[in-house]
Amino acid sequence: MTGSAQEVHVEALGRLAESVAGLLPLTGLSAAQYARGHALFEAHSDQRQLITAWLCSLVENRSVSPTRVLSIGCGDGSVDVEVARTLARSGQRVTYAGIEPNGPVADRFLARLSAVPGVRAVVDRRALADSALAESSYDIVLAVHSLYYVPDLVEALTAARRAVAPGGVLVVLHAPLERLNQLVAVLAPDQNQPFSEAVEHALADDGKPVLRLRLDATLDLTHTDDQDEAPVLDFAVQVRLPDVLRSQVLDVLREAALPSPGLRVPHPVDAFVIGARSPDQARSV
Repeated sequence: MTGSAQEVHVEALGRLAESVAGLLPLTGLSAAQYARGHALFEAHSDQRQLITAWLCSLVENRSVSPTRVLSIGCGDGSVDVEVARTLARSGQRVTYAGIEPNGPVADRFLARLSAVPGVRAVVDRRALADSALAESSYDIVLAVHSLYYVPDLVEALTAARRAVAPGGVLVVLHAPLERLNQLVAVLAPDQNQPFSEAVEHALADDGKPVLRLRLDATLDLTHTDDQDEAPVLDFAVQVRLPDVLRSQVLDVLREAALPSPGLRVPHPVDAFVIGARSPDQARSV
């Protein structure tokens, strides 16, 4: 974003903050609203595909067997299953552990990963702080968009680093406070979510090398129809948007959009690789 475009975006956010001031706190999303909004949001974003491809490229040249992987907040395994397949294709013996406190979601992770030949899958349906799995050691520890709602970010990262075996790596993928998340900060300030800047600060005192890069994903709202627009916008800002604010939120998104046809908004994610000694090692963990 150029200097002038940044100024326009900041001004649009400022106007939105003034409009919402008397309406806070806005109503949060129910579990059903969150699930529907998340599915629609993912359908309009290429971020998950980029994350999956990047993680697979990170592990595809790994030559050490067996490989032990821990995925913190693994969700339904839609990303992890591709990582597991990539590892197993090289003939490695893979143990793939997941931590996921949502029971039905954890069951889907276990079913997906158990179906991959050569992979032994286990899952713990408790939170990271209570998980016995986190007391073991792993060659690769993953935290993909899973550290936003932990009670204490520093404690969670400490537990994750403690689970890394000598010579292993911790890989954290986390959203930065960029254009979309600046909307969250304005419309849901009480959530006080930590963004990637907080992750970087928490990792700074560890003494281990930290490599950081950005995956430049995009949220494409060009063809969002009226039926999908409300839940997608609600999920994007993590609250139920009152009708009086929707047009103004869309105006902010238009100010933040990429200079291309349609309404395409940057939706980046920051990747941290902790423990790799060089960029080359980070490309093949």
